[in-house]
Amino acid sequence: YDPKYDFLKSLQKSRYSLIDLKEVATPIMGKTPAKSQYALEGIPIIKFGSLTGNGINWDKIERAKEIFYKKNKDRTIQEDDIILTSSAHNPEYIGRKIDLVREIPKEFDKVLFVGELMVIRPDKSKIIPEYLYYYLKSDLGRLQIRREITGQTAHLYPEEVREIKIVLPENKKAQEKIIEPIKRDIDLKTNNLKKSKLKLKELDTDIMKILGLNLPEFKKEKIYLTKLNQDRIDALFNSKYFKKLVESIKSMSYKILSELADERITPEPKSSEYYEVIDLRKISDSTGRVTPIKTKKLNS
Repeated sequence: YDPKYDFLKSLQKSRYSLIDLKEVATPIMGKTPAKSQYALEGIPIIKFGSLTGNGINWDKIERAKEIFYKKNKDRTIQEDDIILTSSAHNPEYIGRKIDLVREIPKEFDKVLFVGELMVIRPDKSKIIPEYLYYYLKSDLGRLQIRREITGQTAHLYPEEVREIKIVLPENKKAQEKIIEPIKRDIDLKTNNLKKSKLKLKELDTDIMKILGLNLPEFKKEKIYLTKLNQDRIDALFNSKYFKKLVESIKSMSYKILSELADERITPEPKSSEYYEVIDLRKISDSTGRVTPIKTKKLNS
């Protein structure tokens, strides 16, 4: 028994219908590929790190082989799906990140998701996906999710999620009215964040101009070991952006750190004085006794 769940009893007093999640949505478990089933090029697969709580980070996905997809076609993502963490070593991570798939990038024909995640697929004829999404992110939703966690290593299963209680206005206009101020606030926050990022980008450009450098256009890209033709294997060094930046710096007669390191001067000793020191290697590890001490002179 945990008293923090007591307030869930108040759900019975709502003027709206109280239903089980299974009446308006379907929970679906993901599947994690074996290590050998991942690929450099293949079917996109959403992982734990792809979730942000504010939308899917499509730059943090992996790829699975086509053969894995063929065996798991029923575990693909659709637009308006709700994704949450369902398996973790610590219960605190379960349901902490919940994302709504508002749009799938056009270059992704199909997208899978791993076994540590669960998809909740709303029945759009009965419930507005955003309403269910915001409900599950609310205290009402999160508390019910946490109550269903089982196992020493935390797990959330579809059987339990189906029983989560949803307070639902049957009229979709009423659902829309409830979430409208939330959407408005989130849109405002998103726009302000975009403006802040734009200002920071402008600041970067101004600083580079002051330094007399041209900042090359930056496009995120994945660098795989198969593409490397240098002795260095770090991805940043092998990216086109980094190479262009180095070329720009060199053209302005600036020096990069590796070149400066080659020109460092070894300083001369500051003093010619000598000190007597004890050679600690003469202390026995087993008895702690000190054998006859020899002194040696070391240059400072």
